[in-house]
Amino acid sequence: MALPIPHEAAEPPDDIRALIASFRPDAVRVARRLVRTQAEAEDLAQTAVMNVLARAHAISDPSFVRPYLLTSVRNLWKNQLRTAKRCQPARDESIFDRIADTTEVDEPAYSEVDAEMLRRAMAALSQANLDLLQLRYVEHLDYAAIGERLGISAPTARQRVHRATEQLRTACFSVENEQTDRRVCHLTKVRLARYARGVLSSRVSERVTGHLQECSDCLDSYGQLIEVLDLERHPALSDKPMEV
Repeated sequence: MALPIPHEAAEPPDDIRALIASFRPDAVRVARRLVRTQAEAEDLAQTAVMNVLARAHAISDPSFVRPYLLTSVRNLWKNQLRTAKRCQPARDESIFDRIADTTEVDEPAYSEVDAEMLRRAMAALSQANLDLLQLRYVEHLDYAAIGERLGISAPTARQRVHRATEQLRTACFSVENEQTDRRVCHLTKVRLARYARGVLSSRVSERVTGHLQECSDCLDSYGQLIEVLDLERHPALSDKPMEV
């Protein structure tokens, strides 16, 4: 949908920004019909709201706000489907590809960022841990069968699989913390809505706070978000200037 572009660029009037924010529940309802969970719907709608806010200066007719926002929700969803299709791993090429193919239906879909993070984390694991993860999560063997395959008891197999899973989780956190490119900004912005509402885990929230302290672009997005949602700024960011 094309926007009515005013002749001169200007800051968006407050009433346009407020109008965009007022249609957020409509955006969530549309998103909920497109995705599987409420959390995904809220993230999709919030991204659409932020995208429209970024172009609010170009909206001269308030009647265009709601249809433009809802169209933005649908277009974002279509883009996610295209990205997921392009990034879908081939079967039986590696342990990572096969794990990705067995994602439970009720679990949130992996994003490209999640897939890359997991791929790099698994590359850091030992072969013994990779073998344990393959037996448990790719071949779906129970602990007794794993123990029989490796010549150990079922309780020992359970302990080793648990340690391998913990090693993978630790490696994922390490890989994510090491990334300083645009993928980290993307992942941070995806989490901003839940971060602003204070519903992220403390560990993830700390990582988001740390990134916002270093990245002015993500900090500005956070500033726009808390203004739209009428929320308080995180105490750790109280001394950070934000363009809102």
